[in-house]
Amino acid sequence: MTSRLPISPQIFAIFSALIAEKIGIHYDAGDRELLGDKLAVRALDAGFDSLLDYYYFLRYDPAGAAEMDALIDALVVGETYFFRELAQLEVAVSELIAPRVAAGGRPRIWSAACSSGEEPFTIAMLLAERGLRDKVDLVASDISPRALSRARAGVFGPRSLRSNAPPPPFAGR
Repeated sequence: MTSRLPISPQIFAIFSALIAEKIGIHYDAGDRELLGDKLAVRALDAGFDSLLDYYYFLRYDPAGAAEMDALIDALVVGETYFFRELAQLEVAVSELIAPRVAAGGRPRIWSAACSSGEEPFTIAMLLAERGLRDKVDLVASDISPRALSRARAGVFGPRSLRSNAPPPPFAGR
């Protein structure tokens, strides 16, 4: 996609600093066009014809907070589905988590950048299948308000089951 709003090195610098400050995502100079395209789409959708004006809105206008949430959604990947990387998760549970529980520990699993939650739900199913769910703390987080809202709702469509491998036996429950 070619941006209808050009992003100069200076505009890139102030936006990349703002994004790093607000949400901790870092863009380097090689990402300038990618970031510029995403910024242009959001800026135009929000009614701006200048990336600098859009920046000032995000930075200084009280209404900019809601638009920052929309920008966050435009910047994050949001890739998730049930049973993604299942083999690796099974190894982690059987070789790392289960032995710690057996030794009397209470492991804590953090699923960072979990989007709408299919991967932490998969981990919870794996733990439950082994009788470990109540012995492990499972924390899931994401920066996207839209993804978190979907995760809280707990409603998943066919796209959430797009794995190439057949689902594990416990998936039906």
